[in-house]
Amino acid sequence: LEATPGAFASRGGREALSNPQFCEECGAAKADAVLAPPAPPLKPRRYAVVETECQYDSVRELLAELRARRPQVTSAQALRTHVFVGIVDAHRSLIQHGTKLTMVTHSLLSRELFYQLALRQFATTPRVELDPPYPVSD
Repeated sequence: LEATPGAFASRGGREALSNPQFCEECGAAKADAVLAPPAPPLKPRRYAVVETECQYDSVRELLAELRARRPQVTSAQALRTHVFVGIVDAHRSLIQHGTKLTMVTHSLLSRELFYQLALRQFATTPRVELDPPYPVSD
């Protein structure tokens, strides 16, 4: 093999055979020697959403509806523990949870996320004071 040019030529002759990064039979570099070492596992980001108490009945009713449908949403667990697979197009991506592959639509996912965040943190929204005050007439 040492005299054979091309894909079957050994890498470094006898030295390659004694090196664990090269195959003993053909002298080619092993796949794990070529690839970079695996990155350490990422820690999941934990963002604490502090749910605030709101005095408006309409917001309380919307929060109650949100809590009522929470046990029925199985995709919530998938979103918490998913693995990003890749981008399908400008509007969708693939995620994997366990053995299931799911296509998510960015606009729908972000709309639901920000809707829930707005409801859960409604009382933390700062007041907007208009200067001069807007005239309100009957």
